[in-house]
Amino acid sequence: MIDTRAEAHEKARTFCKRLKNDIRLDLVAKPQTGSELAERLGVDVLSIRPRLTEMYKDKEIYIIGTRKNKKGGNERVFRMTSTFYEDWYDNETV
Repeated sequence: MIDTRAEAHEKARTFCKRLKNDIRLDLVAKPQTGSELAERLGVDVLSIRPRLTEMYKDKEIYIIGTRKNKKGGNERVFRMTSTFYEDWYDNETV
């Protein structure tokens, strides 16, 4: 019997891991807001925000300021930490 919960969990875990890698690659190119990342990556901003929170807590990214989004609200602008990027890039490409 197939455990659908385990399947769903694995699918979500894989999606989140891939999404975080995509976010890292985009933030290396330039600082961005969650909405900008969502638009560029073609995913809902509600999938992006938790990943940004995780990455911020893990000190992978930091906040450099705020700017207005398309709806007129203020959003945090994130940038990759250079030391994290160098370590991550070296490990991913080996």
